Amino acid sequence: MEEIIYTEKPNLNKPYLIIGFEGWPNAGEVSSYALQHLIDSLKAKRFASVPTEKFYQISSLRPMAVIKEGMLIELKSPDNHFYYVKAPFFNDLLLFYGVEPHLRWDLFTDLLLDLAEIFNVVQIFTIGGTYDYIPHTCPPLVSALFNREDLREKLIQAGLGLTEYSGPISIHTFILEAAKSGI
Repeated sequence: MEEIIYTEKPNLNKPYLIIGFEGWPNAGEVSSYALQHLIDSLKAKRFASVPTEKFYQISSLRPMAVIKEGMLIELKSPDNHFYYVKAPFFNDLLLFYGVEPHLRWDLFTDLLLDLAEIFNVVQIFTIGGTYDYIPHTCPPLVSALFNREDLREKLIQAGLGLTEYSGPISIHTFILEAAKSGI
């Protein structure tokens, strides 16, 4: 079984986990930009990675190479990293920035939720973007979905619209369903 590779196991205070993926759930680069902004601006520290071998079709998401004057300098696979931020007066943050897996969503989701359990995560958020038929003259919409009825009012009070949708999903919805009973 695939495992998360830790470089350290930080001691965290009731962290929130924020998850973002490149790929299909990243329309307008909303997810990747938001996660990279959080990582950079909060000076988040990388502490763990999810190996990619069992989760991607290599023909669809090819490794990248840097070759200079005929010499292989670097070979990189898609990145799937966890970061943390210690907050002195608030809950700490765990951030996950990766590429939406092509394969084995159940195993990938189990790894994410196992890490959430290890660090006593109190709530999970996913950030994504979808394409929609909204003219550019309208302000951007921020909407949300939830997996427990007790979260509805919190979302409404935060000024978020509640999503209306039927159709193909991203791994975000899969994670939301898997986390329903736990967090």
